[in-house]
Amino acid sequence: MSQQAATPTKRDGSAAEAKMPRPLSAFLANERTYLEWVNMSLLLGAVALALFAVGEQEGAAAGQSAHVLGVVVMPVAVAFAAYSGYLFWSRKRLLQEDKLNAPEIQSTAGPVLLAAFLAASLVGVLVVELFGTAVMSRIK
Repeated sequence: MSQQAATPTKRDGSAAEAKMPRPLSAFLANERTYLEWVNMSLLLGAVALALFAVGEQEGAAAGQSAHVLGVVVMPVAVAFAAYSGYLFWSRKRLLQEDKLNAPEIQSTAGPVLLAAFLAASLVGVLVVELFGTAVMSRIK
């Protein structure tokens, strides 16, 4: 009894095209990218929480500016986390549907937007540090 490789067939008996599964490396690369984005968002969240903690220990003006810095950095961390989840699931879906040439898989708008968010928060940190005491005294 000879064993031959079974050719996949459709219901009508004709030969079906054998679809090659997507390499595991593509799924693992997607997961690695997701974990790196989550790592960065956790780091930014930790920085924001540290700023809040420093604000509790410092004097009035320095404490208020540290709270403002934490408020500026925390939304950036949340945006990083939300975007990383969206990107992971959308790329996973595209990989499962074998749509590697889809324009959505090479998203450039998200990283640029998040870099702009981060740059704006850093500018906010600089402004608060340079002008924070004068602005905070006016608010009171």
